[in-house]
Amino acid sequence: MTAAYRSLPRRSGVLLLPLLALLASCASRPVVPTGALARPDLERARSRFAQHGVTGAFVLLTPGVVSDPGSATQAIVVASGDDAGRRTIPASTFKIPNTLIGLETGAVKPDEVFRWDGKPREFEAWERDLTFIEAFRVSCLPCYQELARRVGIEPMRRLVRELGYGNGEVGDTVDVFWIDGPLKISVREEAEFVRRVYLGDIPFGRDHLETLKAAMKLEDTPAYRLFAKTGWAGMANRVDPGVGWFVGWVETPEGPRFFATRVVIPQDAPKADLTFRKQLTLELLKDVGAIR
Repeated sequence: MTAAYRSLPRRSGVLLLPLLALLASCASRPVVPTGALARPDLERARSRFAQHGVTGAFVLLTPGVVSDPGSATQAIVVASGDDAGRRTIPASTFKIPNTLIGLETGAVKPDEVFRWDGKPREFEAWERDLTFIEAFRVSCLPCYQELARRVGIEPMRRLVRELGYGNGEVGDTVDVFWIDGPLKISVREEAEFVRRVYLGDIPFGRDHLETLKAAMKLEDTPAYRLFAKTGWAGMANRVDPGVGWFVGWVETPEGPRFFATRVVIPQDAPKADLTFRKQLTLELLKDVGAIR
């Protein structure tokens, strides 16, 4: 199916693109329909970034027909001072593929506990023994650096490329490439990658995907279920400006919606400001009619 669309400026605007998607569902209690979704308010969505004092971009991928795996889908792109096609460091959103790579290679087990060595870490939440899922949810960088070292540089290089993740570049140092580079990914690529994870359209075992999805699950409401991962480049690695992420999907009665939000934050912004990434994304999802 071919759709025409109006060309927009690269750094600000809203764009609808046709895509193809396969649909799948997670085994869990059903989300209960509560009425029709609101029509997208794209101008309001674009203004959300300024309301939070940042620039950024948001991409939503929406399957067309839930009952038809081959139905065309559309992407809504909301940009405010950023380009959704521009690649930047993925930061901790790379924990999504890193989790799958660790499980697939046997470098980590689902029930593993990462032991704290007692040395000071950047965040208090990291200064304790953490289960694998806990390490994912608190985004424990030292834990995932250990995991990456267990995998090794050559297996990591091969699997990142097989996954088609961003530019596929891992460089020569296995435990920093997602926070210092050279690995980079765009907002559109992040949304497409989590769509593939949801659908199981990657060359990894189903049980590993289910472990990942359990770790990503953040909210379970009557209207939607939220699965997501945060990311932030701009603290220890001193990226300026900083780049914040919130990527994942929501399951709704109308089907899944896959999203990625990236915000650009000056280096001198306080760390507490990072808490708004989830709230901003939920606001955007409501503005574009993805959730109630």
